[in-house]
Amino acid sequence: MIELHPVAGLPEIAPGDDLAALIAERCQLADDDILVVAQKVVSKMEGRLRDMREITPGAQALDLAKRNGSDPRQVQAVLDEILRNKPAAAKGRYIKSIATSSTMGPGIRIDPAVVEAARTTAA
Repeated sequence: MIELHPVAGLPEIAPGDDLAALIAERCQLADDDILVVAQKVVSKMEGRLRDMREITPGAQALDLAKRNGSDPRQVQAVLDEILRNKPAAAKGRYIKSIATSSTMGPGIRIDPAVVEAARTTAA
């Protein structure tokens, strides 16, 4: 049997907060319990937040957003994150394939060369 219990009383999480301690103070876990934490709250704790008003979408983001009905700033944020995570030592083609979709929309394949061009333009 599965039981689901929220962690009650968590404050708004801010960059630098000790999320593990905040959770531990508010719940009792048994040895066989599984704790599930949403990525959004982890990102907030890590300070991985961006003000959408400060993002200026590039040509690639504008094109992709137009094709799938997304906010161009969100598309630019995703492209930035992909490129930020490329290891410095990575050789050759880093991105082999990309697809994006809205929650209930069809997927759109993205040409990795477009993302690579954005990286070289930004560098």
